[in-house]
Formats: sequence, C-alpha cells, structure tokens
Amino acid sequence: MMKRTYTALFVTLALLLCARQSVSQQTASSGFEGTIVKFGTGEPVSKVHVELQGGAETQVTTTESDGKFYFPNLPPGTYRILARRDGYWPAEYGQRWVDGPGQPIQLAAGQQKSDIQVVMTKGAVISGRVTDRLGRPLTGARVREMKPWIQENQ
Repeated sequence: MMKRTYTALFVTLALLLCARQSVSQQTASSGFEGTIVKFGTGEPVSKVHVELQGGAETQVTTTESDGKFYFPNLPPGTYRILARRDGYWPAEYGQRWVDGPGQPIQLAAGQQKSDIQVVMTKGAVISGRVTDRLGRPLTGARVREMKPWIQENQ
C-alpha cells in the first residue's frame, strides 16, 4: 500500500513538472528587433512600412526616426521581413542585390534577434513630355528607358 502511494506521488510530481516546463516554454518571449538603413550611407530610414510574414498572420509596423522596428511576442517559426517606402525600392531581409530574393529567418522559442538590418536603395524617377516637331504633345507614344553600354569597342 505504501509503495503505491509513493508511486502515485512520484507520477503526480513528474506530471506537474512536465506541465510547468511546457507552460514556461510557451510563455517564453521571442521576437525580432532591427533597423532599416539607406544603401551606401547606412543612415536610418524613417516611416518605412515593415511587414513580417510567417506564423499565424502577417504583422505590420512602421519605423520611427531612428529606423528601428520591433516584432515582440512571436511563436517559433520561419519568418520573412519586407520593407516598403515611397522613393525606395522594396527590400527584404537578406537581399544581396536590389529586387533580389531575401532570406528567411528561423526563430526558436525564447529567442530574441536584435541585430537585423534591412538595406533600402533609393529609387529614381524619369519624367518629361513627348512632343512632335511643332511642340504638340503626342498621345500613345512609346517611351523606353535605355542604358548606354559598350560592347567590343562599339
């Protein structure tokens, strides 16, 4: 009888410890913290629309004047961080060139990643007016942007 009581007590304690450990793992805070910077200068970029894809739903935030963004209290998983702002090319964490693919980020339970940096490149605008010989605007004119280059001395 005494042996059964100790066995029951041992099993109960083991279950309580397992449940407590499971709850502490679920409540462990995970998250991302990073900065959006301008290509070439490393200056922080403010008012950037930052999107976190992954997990149960997409989350969105906006950077302050220091270019910082935060995504706290996240479940473990694989995430992508995308950044958009007028006047800049869209950017994603881990890109190696403008408009190139980004890299996913793995987040473990209780892990805080605070060294994330997303680099944004300023865009450009070409504007003008297309006219005929008499200076009248042409409608439906085809306009193409071209880059000069030299190939085999031509």
